[in-house]
Amino acid sequence: MSQTKETVPTRTWARGPLKRLRDDRRGVVAVENAFLLLPFLVLLFAILETGITLAASVVLENGVHRVGRKILTGEFAGPGGQPSREQFQQLVCDEIPVLLKCENLKIDLRTFSTYDQIALNYDPKDLRYEMGSGDEITVLRVFYEWEWIVSLLHSIPEDGEQANILSAVAAFRNEPF
Repeated sequence: MSQTKETVPTRTWARGPLKRLRDDRRGVVAVENAFLLLPFLVLLFAILETGITLAASVVLENGVHRVGRKILTGEFAGPGGQPSREQFQQLVCDEIPVLLKCENLKIDLRTFSTYDQIALNYDPKDLRYEMGSGDEITVLRVFYEWEWIVSLLHSIPEDGEQANILSAVAAFRNEPF
């Protein structure tokens, strides 16, 4: 008599559903990637937004220093006269070529007799436009309401607005003109 080994079918349906789920290794990589995807994307967008905000801040700073140089050298004191507030805002906008919208710019231009009088706090209700004359201390401050691209990546300001204020300052004594 020959003995044949009879195979007994496995009965996976009889095992408990939790044991089947634990033993099943299909899709493990997909689940691990799903857990890692959200933190990775949050970090990636935070880095991108920080870089774009830094670039916008540098563009604003460079534009303010170029306009400040024109005030310092008396370029606006020539035969054409001093520009109006709107014309001056357009001059600042022309020096800021990318990343910033002109309607979000707030410009504060003041003259002082001493450097001790200069206050750098931001008050949107107290913005002035005083071009000044030769040999005066002039401070040009430009503020920009930067709107966040990914609003989940920043803390909401106390006033509830979804904006961050970028600023650039140029302080100098005008040349005698």
